[in-house]
Amino acid sequence: MREARAESTATRDPAAALDLVVNRIDDTFAAGNYHQTIGLLHDYVLEAWFGLGPEYLLRIARTLEAAGYELPVPLAAMRSMVPPAPEAAPSDESSTRLPEEAPNGAEADDAVYSHAYVLRMHGRPVEALAVFEDILARGSTFQPLFTTHGGWGLFNNVQAGVTAMLAGDFTLAETRFTEAKLHRPAPRLPFLTRDAHSKSALLHACFGDSAVAEAELLLADQMPRTNSWVEPTLDVQDSLTRIMINPHPDETLIDQLDALPLSVIGELWPFYVYVLHTVLIRLGHPDEAARRLERLAQVPFPRVAGQGFSGSVIPWGLGFSAFVAGDLKEAREHWNQVDSNLALTKLSGAALSLAAGDTAATIRGAAEVRPLTKEFRKLELQRLSLLASCHLTLGDAESCLEVLRRALAMPRGLKPEELALFQQNVHTFASQHLPEWPCHVGPFGVAAMPVITQGAALTPREIEMIGWLAKGHSREEISNELFLSVNTVKSHQRRLYKKLGVTNRTAAVHEAEQRGLI
Repeated sequence: MREARAESTATRDPAAALDLVVNRIDDTFAAGNYHQTIGLLHDYVLEAWFGLGPEYLLRIARTLEAAGYELPVPLAAMRSMVPPAPEAAPSDESSTRLPEEAPNGAEADDAVYSHAYVLRMHGRPVEALAVFEDILARGSTFQPLFTTHGGWGLFNNVQAGVTAMLAGDFTLAETRFTEAKLHRPAPRLPFLTRDAHSKSALLHACFGDSAVAEAELLLADQMPRTNSWVEPTLDVQDSLTRIMINPHPDETLIDQLDALPLSVIGELWPFYVYVLHTVLIRLGHPDEAARRLERLAQVPFPRVAGQGFSGSVIPWGLGFSAFVAGDLKEAREHWNQVDSNLALTKLSGAALSLAAGDTAATIRGAAEVRPLTKEFRKLELQRLSLLASCHLTLGDAESCLEVLRRALAMPRGLKPEELALFQQNVHTFASQHLPEWPCHVGPFGVAAMPVITQGAALTPREIEMIGWLAKGHSREEISNELFLSVNTVKSHQRRLYKKLGVTNRTAAVHEAEQRGLI
């Protein structure tokens, strides 16, 4: 009778339904009924993983294997999702390679999935993403693991999305989370759907539209809660999102971030780092942001330098802090260590070129990054801000106005925190030429600081001239190399010195070094 009442309650309450399955597995294992335990695990692998917890479930798995039972293929693969201990992180790629002689059938599925998870857990998300995308593309081949029943389709999409987030492919991550949200919520696993909404919210809070982030949070909050260990992790994700979209940031946000346990944040630690850095910058504490990141750089997070978002977020943040402080040389040194395929990297490179006076490189960089920013509002507005500043520097009023009109055409208009992405001189120009441009009193242009003054943009020839001067070539040598007259070389030098604010060769080379031009 008691069991019948439990079954009846479980049909209405996801938490009770999950607890019922978990208790059955736990009870049969504790009673030594391994045959029934393995049968339940075949039917309820995800419930066991999220209900019992990875550590306890893997202890059960080891006992069953020792007793001669064959584990369900998905569970064998999921063992690789347990993060390695810091001292176990590989010093080379040997432990993250797929075995050359891979088995056939279900064991092959196990090997490929395990390989993807091992790569991700060891800080190699770009390589892991390639494996995941191959798995998704061959979904029919991997049918034992890829069935859409029991929440597996939803789970696989979420895992692919997480991998894309860590790899820095935010567009693909959002696509995978959208696919996950198209699945009907699994009755005993509502947190899988909640996770898809929660991670979409965090992506948009950091790089996209805060209104979308708020909507995704609302949908996540509507999902039923369970007693799974994953719920606190999702709570922390949602806290990061709420901190990031707070329209009125103050010092209490730092306290809120400091109160979040890194042990619960887990794999999404790069987004904690990004939110922490962004909040400190917004509050006007670039030195504190750099200090915090330098300390976090000593933590043995799973990351490979220069690979994906996880391998780039710390040097990117250090470079940004240096950039805001006006040290372009240090900024370039840090940004040379990040993944060149990230949208943040390309935007930072364009901003650095603008600050150094290389407007041609800024325009070129802004065009190249467009495919990576078009789906994410904040990234796209940063791109438009750079273009507007660049055209204004060049004295191209029409092109600047065209860019500003594109920004105004954004759905729901420009919010105060979005207006802050544009430089003060751009706001002044816009208010004079676009009556519809919103009034903004500051702060200004954190994402594009520092910006050169109008008329100080360097031409490609002047940038080339800096290189020759840095190498110690005389005017005569430069004229011979460039097929120019000595007088023409002198004219280029005079204009270059004026734009750099110097009066001699030594000072020009020093200033170019400080700007990161050489």
